[in-house]
Amino acid sequence: ARVFNSTAIFNSASFDDWKQEIINNYKKYNIESNLKIINHYCVENNVFCTEFEDKTKIYTNYNTYDITVNKLTVKSMDFEIERE
Repeated sequence: ARVFNSTAIFNSASFDDWKQEIINNYKKYNIESNLKIINHYCVENNVFCTEFEDKTKIYTNYNTYDITVNKLTVKSMDFEIERE
């Protein structure tokens, strides 16, 4: 599921600029803000996966081109959520 286009967040210098949008998206996509991160690793060059205790994975693509990870397309400078 697409959360929101994060390009502007990647390029923003201030968390305060994005705080409310992040909170709104946590609610919209039913993301538990108190989940523990259990793993974080590089999938490939400039692509990272963050795993949470409920088995949710967030793939973040810092490249200037789209990539596919586990049959999931992650647009450039964006991220996608994978749930089991």
